[in-house]
Formats: sequence, C-alpha cells, structure tokens
Amino acid sequence: MSCSIPGWSCEEKYNMSLFFLHFWGAFSVDLLVIFLVGRMHTRRGVDQLSLILPCLLGSIYPSAVDELRFARVSLSLFEMYCRWSIATWLFASVELLLVAAALFAHFIHARRTGRLSTLLSDAILGFLLFLFPQIADPAFHLHHWFVAWLVAMLARFEPYWSRGTQMFFVGYYINGIAVYGRDPLLACANVAFLNTKMGCGIGEMNNATNNSHPHVYVPPNLWNCTGDYAR
Repeated sequence: MSCSIPGWSCEEKYNMSLFFLHFWGAFSVDLLVIFLVGRMHTRRGVDQLSLILPCLLGSIYPSAVDELRFARVSLSLFEMYCRWSIATWLFASVELLLVAAALFAHFIHARRTGRLSTLLSDAILGFLLFLFPQIADPAFHLHHWFVAWLVAMLARFEPYWSRGTQMFFVGYYINGIAVYGRDPLLACANVAFLNTKMGCGIGEMNNATNNSHPHVYVPPNLWNCTGDYAR
C-alpha cells in the first residue's frame, strides 16, 4: 500500500512473492512468539475495535513519519554519529521517551500484580538472545520491525492500555515486514558473510561482467563515516 501513496517510502523491488519466498517462515515464527510470550493466547480475541484501531495506527505510523526527511534514518551508532541531524535527535528523543514511558508503565503494573520477576527475566533473556551477540558490530542496524517485535512481547497485560500498546507494536512490526522485509540486523555484513561462506561468488560475477575489480565489503567506521552500511 505504501508504494501506491506518493512520497511514502517503500521497496519498489520487494513484492508479495519475495515475501513468501524469503520471509514467510521467519515471519510466522515471529508472530507465534508474540502470541505465546506476549500472552495473546490468554485473551478473548483481537476482533475488537479497541485493538484493531491501534494495530492499524501502528501499521501506518512508520510510513507516515518517513515523510519527514529528518526521520529517514535508522537506529544505529553509525547512523547516529554520521547521519542524524539535530531535528532527528529531537524527534528520536520524543519517540524514545514515549516507548520508555510505555515500558515503565508495564513494569510498574507487573510489580503491583506480582509478575515483575517474570517480565524482567523475559526482557533480559530477549536482550541476551537477540541483541547482545550483534549489538557491538559496526554494521548493526536496529530495524523497526525488530524493535516492535520485542516491545510487543513485553506489552502483555490485561488493562486496555497494555493491550492497545501491544497491538500498536504488532502493527508497527507488520509495517516493517510489509514495506521493507525482514532484513537481518547485521545487514550488509550478513550479506557479505553469506556470500563468502556459501561461495556464491557475487563479487567474481560482477568482475567478469563489468571487467572491473569486485567490490569487497568494508565494515562501517563511525569515526570517519566510511564503509558499507545499509540504507
């Protein structure tokens, strides 16, 4: 849908057939994890306007925000150091405060209902399993589908504000997958690794076709803003 709206960002070469070919399996597992860890299986259902509307809002918000030129960046040390403007920093700070406030409200609710240890252990385990191994790599690219996926698992309590928060981030996650795809957190580094490991010979093919030297992946360097970083 975003490609049909003038000015909205999207991947022109990304379509439904590529989604099913490359991302369907991981996408299904992601939703299953949200369903189980996010305790969606304990609820009556999602066919309620109070849940459908936040999901729709979450699925539209990232693309609408991308209309703002200063917001067309990603969340990583490389981008923050090399590409973020003052306006980007201000906007990101507001978004971060809102997300932090939502998470804080969930931790307070968990403490009051005697479920703080479970929520904390899930949050720490999620960080150790999915973020810690990759976060220090200079190619690390924190896609918004991934942020939304993590938050949706933690927003899992009975009050309407918690359910609404969860559905908003489910929509946010769907936007990331639908518009850009479920790209890896290490982006170009992951592509270069698989190309070398699997012997795909992409560089060699380019060399033979273009009669030039193949491009060799250069890790991003945030100190001089050079290297191959995903856009």
